Amino acid sequence: MLCDEPGEYNSRFQVYTGREKDCKEKGLASRVVIDLCQNFTGKNHLLFFENFFNGYDILITLKKSQIYACGTIRSGRKYLPSLSDEKKLKRGDFDWKQRNEGVTYFRWNDIETVQFFE
Repeated sequence: MLCDEPGEYNSRFQVYTGREKDCKEKGLASRVVIDLCQNFTGKNHLLFFENFFNGYDILITLKKSQIYACGTIRSGRKYLPSLSDEKKLKRGDFDWKQRNEGVTYFRWNDIETVQFFE
């Protein structure tokens, strides 16, 4: 579901009905995000999503289309740069790294560790 911030309404949605036969999928999350954002290419929009949809590949694909994105990310995802041991972070501490492509990975420690990829 793609929602518009100012109006807070659903602008587009997609119901999962199984694998697309005529589409070479990189993965369900990537396909859904790219399909829903087709109308935003080249318009410098900012997209926020949750950890199921976030990953290095999708961020690079969106960035090439001038769509910028940010969201939480699962710790087991591919291409996450190594950061300091999260067990050593005290509450309120954070660490981050930026890759050459301009993708930034943040880890912030509160009661639990929160990770962002943008």
